Amino acid sequence: MLRPFCFEYDRKFKSKSFLLFSGKYTTRCKVATKSVKEEVCPIVNSIELIGSKWKLIVIRYLSESPMGFNELLKRIRSSNSKELSLTLKQLQDVGIVERRIVSYQPFRVQYALTQKGEELKPVLEELRKWGEKWALPNNQSENKSKESENEGKE
Repeated sequence: MLRPFCFEYDRKFKSKSFLLFSGKYTTRCKVATKSVKEEVCPIVNSIELIGSKWKLIVIRYLSESPMGFNELLKRIRSSNSKELSLTLKQLQDVGIVERRIVSYQPFRVQYALTQKGEELKPVLEELRKWGEKWALPNNQSENKSKESENEGKE
């Protein structure tokens, strides 16, 4: 039976390794760290692009219509201007949101989804369906399902 013996950090290969031993023999095993990232899973890569605390919320509101900074800030009540500014910048950097200058006097900008961002709308719709079923408190999700059943009967 192999049991972990000790952990080491290999600076050359930027990985952790640990020694396993079974009495007579010792085996060195490597465990990759984030600096040796070779992730090719599209789900993981997508989550890295849009999976932070505020990104999907911003994308959700911009999917309704383009908005100015202050309008977004009012809608996202639990965010502050610094967080929103950083989130919008990150979404611009990956090509999901574009910033348009609406006027110079007074200076106003508007944020809108790019084509890449627009293609997230079906993902948001599926997330909404999942949220109605699993993320709402029980009484709210039951009310939603009863409402949709009643709509289907009429």
